[in-house]
Amino acid sequence: MNIRVAIADRDEVYLERLGEGLQKNSDIICTRYSEPGAFFHALKNRKFDVVLFDTSILEGVEWSSLDFSGVTVPAVLYHEETETKDLPTGIEKVMKYQRVSGIYRSIVDLFASKGRKGLESGQSSTVIAVFSPAGGTGKSTVAFKLAGQLAAAGRRSLYISVEDVPGAEAFVAAGGAGGMDELYSFVMDEKGDVGLKLEACAAELSPGLSYLAPFGNLMDANDTSAQNLSELLEKAAGTGRFSCVVVDMSTGLAEKNRMILTQADHVVLVEKPDPCTQAKMRRFLGQYNLMEDYGPKMVRVQNFDIGKAQLYSDCPYPVIGRIPFAGTMGEENMLSFAGRLPDLDISSFL
Repeated sequence: MNIRVAIADRDEVYLERLGEGLQKNSDIICTRYSEPGAFFHALKNRKFDVVLFDTSILEGVEWSSLDFSGVTVPAVLYHEETETKDLPTGIEKVMKYQRVSGIYRSIVDLFASKGRKGLESGQSSTVIAVFSPAGGTGKSTVAFKLAGQLAAAGRRSLYISVEDVPGAEAFVAAGGAGGMDELYSFVMDEKGDVGLKLEACAAELSPGLSYLAPFGNLMDANDTSAQNLSELLEKAAGTGRFSCVVVDMSTGLAEKNRMILTQADHVVLVEKPDPCTQAKMRRFLGQYNLMEDYGPKMVRVQNFDIGKAQLYSDCPYPVIGRIPFAGTMGEENMLSFAGRLPDLDISSFL
């Protein structure tokens, strides 16, 4: 099901630009009105999920005469000259002069908050956990490479970092998206459609690849229980809004990590050929109970490859990629950096 949107504004140039921009999103059906009479007639005779209107379209008309009974979410397109203090109850506000992507996020955010179930597909996302028992293995880069490659293969993908101290935001711009902070609050409060809220909170980095920014406050992330994080991941994946959800994990085997490894459909183990990393890898792979649970869904990526297979762990889990040392990223965009790395064998995820 799509979101039926009506936009009303006397400024025909802006109306056309906004309407065409919104219509590029496959889940939006957009109707535009520049004439007050046509707009009022549509309100009385049609049903809309979201109506955005500039108050100029209401010139000479009393609020009480407007019929929003067939509208799920009516919202004023406001700017600095718009008077919004005395809006009637139930009328929302959306900032007018911003990027179309921002208005799109506002639409799905508002619609989600009303508890509609319009965009859930009934199919769960494939959850891929990217993990290493040792730090410094290039796990985040591999996770980002994997998400980008899946997107390029036609699998709409979402990259999520649940690292204790995430660093991806240094290389990935989330724009105005709400990220984990807003999504977590929404899910815990059980406010409405998680799929729509997920769309609003995630920033699209390239066609098919989106990024959910981590918690803005490290203490908020730390205070999130394993049970709540599990619920968040389960509900986000359950919407089916993304084909694949790639989870960039912290090192170690604390409760949250074990929960993610248990929930994941696949586990990508990233290793590096140095003695300390390999000692930790042997220790991890030697835990029979863990391997009994996670081993059947594990694959490996050998990072910092120098062509000497004997420097890596000796275990039965298949290797889906070998990545040579690629230098440091500096301030380069992570998407461009990861795109230059050798492709991984993603056939088991498709």
